[in-house]
Amino acid sequence: MSTLKKKSKIYSVMSQKGGVGKTTLAINLAVQSTLQGNKALIIDIDPQASATTWGDIRDSNAKYPLVISSFAARLSNVIQAAQQNNINEIFIDTPPHSQRDAQIAAEISDKIVIPCRPNLFDLHAIDNTIGLAQIAGKPFVIVFNAIHHTSSLSIEAKEAISNKYKDNIDICPYMIVQRLCYVHAITSGQGVQEYEPKGKAMLEIGHVYKYINKHEDK
Repeated sequence: MSTLKKKSKIYSVMSQKGGVGKTTLAINLAVQSTLQGNKALIIDIDPQASATTWGDIRDSNAKYPLVISSFAARLSNVIQAAQQNNINEIFIDTPPHSQRDAQIAAEISDKIVIPCRPNLFDLHAIDNTIGLAQIAGKPFVIVFNAIHHTSSLSIEAKEAISNKYKDNIDICPYMIVQRLCYVHAITSGQGVQEYEPKGKAMLEIGHVYKYINKHEDK
């Protein structure tokens, strides 16, 4: 367990299953944090380095969020350096299929954000990620992602998880709809808030960001 003296809010965006939109969510939450006036940082410990690639193509005039590619074993060092440079919100983009790295990130985080698509495979896989959060003793919130706007699957998925975990679960009431603007924004080095400043996706991310911050009074 890390002995870091916390000065920043630290969130791990985590899923032990790939293809759930983890990196896209981490990026857009970090952009939203920046728009809220924070000095935000994305720490990319996923070997695919998708968040790092996004940072590389981002407009050099957009100072925040910063993006740093690192390893789980160096998270404490990177976070200490970030805190010394007045970074006050950190989003860790974790790798799928790597329980050890995810556990290190979970232990150093204040909260774990778990994206989940409303389908059978994702709902089964989410147990592993919830287990990591519980072992670390950290609060976590599930965010349903890539929802089809005409589908009722998100409601059914929410009921299935709620019934399984009873009252010991936090599910974000705001869901992220599958929209092309998320893809276009990422490929242009932007958040959806910057790509479509008056779009519905901007509102979605804003609501999700506000919700995951709801009990973070630091």
